Amino acid sequence: NAFLSHYGFEVKTDMILEPDDSYAVTSIFQQLTNPNAEAIHYPLWLIPRKESGAIHPKSQFTKNASAVLLPWTSSLEVKSDKQPNATFTNLIESTKKADKRSEFVIVNEEKVAKQPINAQKTNFVLGLHVEGNLKSFFTSETVPKEVTEAFVDKTKEGKKSQIVVFGSPYLLSDMLASNDYIQLFRANLGFVLNVIDILGGDTDMLSLRTKQVYTKNLKDVSKTEKFIFSFINILLLPVGISIFAFLRLKKRSSGKR
Repeated sequence: NAFLSHYGFEVKTDMILEPDDSYAVTSIFQQLTNPNAEAIHYPLWLIPRKESGAIHPKSQFTKNASAVLLPWTSSLEVKSDKQPNATFTNLIESTKKADKRSEFVIVNEEKVAKQPINAQKTNFVLGLHVEGNLKSFFTSETVPKEVTEAFVDKTKEGKKSQIVVFGSPYLLSDMLASNDYIQLFRANLGFVLNVIDILGGDTDMLSLRTKQVYTKNLKDVSKTEKFIFSFINILLLPVGISIFAFLRLKKRSSGKR
């Protein structure tokens, strides 16, 4: 996109996948057929975390955020030479374990989980802050005729222009406003409102809106561990309950005598 590229960045036509820092889900089919099915990582719903180094710890936009949900996010290409008088700060990045898909992308939960994720060993930019004296994309000849205000071709001296961009358009999607995702939706809502307030020069509500995202990474379980857990649930637990019930009945019978 020539317009965005002029301001020093480009939203790529790809999707980023995270093997670990991603949301744990059960597929719709699993929910209907087996409500107790184990959750799996959905690598297309990224949850960059401050503890993983994916969120900038000092930027005013992100220092109060522990994690952010980025569903179906693309990477950002930074072209800082396009705006030499601006500062570019990576607000959110992927981990080096992340992979990307540039062609056809399957989004089905189970099919995505079965696909190999090849670590690209690079930090893809997912959120970017541009600040400084910016040159306008338009000139006095190309500015739209509908514009009635006086045309300014760059930021005025002594002032700074700012742009904040993320690779996902679904930060506040209505699909997150359901019971399954409401905590994540509230955290994202607080994060986005903070970004808007900072851009508007109002920082009074930042700390009050800070929300923690209470999601933990799934722990990889070996086949041996799965067998032990299944053995306990299927055999030992029912046997233990039966023995307990037998002893209680025996004690009650002894008391009556």
